[in-house]
Amino acid sequence: MTVNQPSQNPNKDPATASWELEVTRAANDVQHQIDNINQSVVTSKPQVAIYSKTQDGGVQSFTPPADGDGFVTYFNYTDALPTLPVSGLTFSAFSDEEIDYEIQQYIETANRPVNPGTVSYVINSGAWTSSGSWTKVKPTMAGVNVWTSTAQIIGSAGQTVVAKWSNPRLLYGGQIGEGTLYYTTAQASAPSAPTASGYDFVTGVFTGLTSGWQYVPITSAMGGGTTISDKHWQVSFHVEVSETTEDQVFTWGTPVGFIPIGTTLQSDNFSSGSAGWQIIRNTGNAEFNNVTARGTLDASSITTGTLDCSGITVSNLNAGSITAGNLNADRISGGTLTVGNVTVSGTFAAKNLATGIIMSANGGQYSVSSSGSYTSAQMFQFTAANDAAFNTKLLFICSGVITNQGNSEPPSFTSSITVAGTGVSLTFSQTCSGNNAIRTFGGAGNVSLTKGATYTATLGTSGHQSSGTVGNIMAVEYKV
Repeated sequence: MTVNQPSQNPNKDPATASWELEVTRAANDVQHQIDNINQSVVTSKPQVAIYSKTQDGGVQSFTPPADGDGFVTYFNYTDALPTLPVSGLTFSAFSDEEIDYEIQQYIETANRPVNPGTVSYVINSGAWTSSGSWTKVKPTMAGVNVWTSTAQIIGSAGQTVVAKWSNPRLLYGGQIGEGTLYYTTAQASAPSAPTASGYDFVTGVFTGLTSGWQYVPITSAMGGGTTISDKHWQVSFHVEVSETTEDQVFTWGTPVGFIPIGTTLQSDNFSSGSAGWQIIRNTGNAEFNNVTARGTLDASSITTGTLDCSGITVSNLNAGSITAGNLNADRISGGTLTVGNVTVSGTFAAKNLATGIIMSANGGQYSVSSSGSYTSAQMFQFTAANDAAFNTKLLFICSGVITNQGNSEPPSFTSSITVAGTGVSLTFSQTCSGNNAIRTFGGAGNVSLTKGATYTATLGTSGHQSSGTVGNIMAVEYKV
């Protein structure tokens, strides 16, 4: 063996230090003799603990810091203790406080797992590795049982502790079984709720289930009742694993009676389209004479087909609930349709309105600011409607005023207003006599238009004009 000095405390009295040194040398001499007698004896090298308050080992000593915290390394030496400081050492955190706490690991599995064995835990760094399929992170409940195992870590800094894992215990039961059981015999009174001794979460099969209850739904051909009061019965069940006892916990509902339907239901006087009622079993189609809904009759339940109403008598028919299809105004044959506001998201088409509706209105004006001849002016253009469902006409109206403002020659005025392509051409001739004389002219025309054609209204004039001469023209396209 190797004998080390118990302590390197420099505050020892000389007698104690001398005695410890002599004992150490004597013991080491004996050990040297043993080593020489039998070279096969394997001995370990003596070690001494070197402490430092900083991890870089800047200030080293053979005694731990007075507050019990710092850094430590273990140094192998031969005959004599090393001289401090020793270079190239790697220090680890040190504390003389004892460590005593638990670590946990988790696993998800339906059945109890085996004991995970042991774990190696490094106290200084807190490093350890979970066992096999186990994990350090606690899983969330997701339909599978979650188990946990703990290990007690006891030691002090600088140590690696090997601890044994505890036997796994159920952390929480994640497996759940739910469903419905059916009683095989029809009877008037409800049977007692079933019991069971076990349940397989994988296959969904009970162990020790009360006789008379089964998984298969009842059909009309099974155990039919003998009186009109006999019914079949069903009950709901819920199975989970207790987190405290780890036993299966069964929760049973109250047995509920029902009558299985094997064929179509109908009244004895049923005649399609004329009498009685009918509910067809395999399709769910039904026919009734009158239906009174005491609650809400939700139009969203009508998913296909046509809702054909010869009359609807209500205080408020909310069109906001009509989300698809067409509400045909031509089916509203009586009564008063009162509309407060109309919002049109598409085209509010004139073709859907009565005849005589104006399609467009166009107009222009000319004026003469000084005396002289005014020959012609293009006033506006427009394009006729182009819809196969109807035709349009043009209502053509024009008017004007000619003024003689002190000219020695009374002005004469000849005006022709033409809408190119329509054949419309209106001519007006007026002569003003005397100063400041005023003459007016006007006229109108009506002509059919070609679909989609572009038309130009032009004013042509001749003669002597004075300032103050004004003319107007309006062209109105309307549906016929």
